[in-house]
Amino acid sequence: MTFGPSSRHTVASLRAGRGKHVCAMLRVGTLDEAAAVEAAGAELLSVPPIMIPDPGARDVAPRAFALPGDNFCEIGGPDDFLGGRCR
Repeated sequence: MTFGPSSRHTVASLRAGRGKHVCAMLRVGTLDEAAAVEAAGAELLSVPPIMIPDPGARDVAPRAFALPGDNFCEIGGPDDFLGGRCR
């Protein structure tokens, strides 16, 4: 698979592109943001975990590869971030 705006990426295509292509990744929090980011050409989206099973996310950003994750800026300070995770 080639990289570009018409590609729908998979784990295999991303692995094949290692060392050959630098992907653009942005954090989004809404479906509108996901649509805008894909329209701008970003291949990777960091999304709130709740967006992964949402069929609307695939509808508005069909070619982007979405990765779930928390927004570290919203978690708080070190005690909030590490609370319960390392104890």
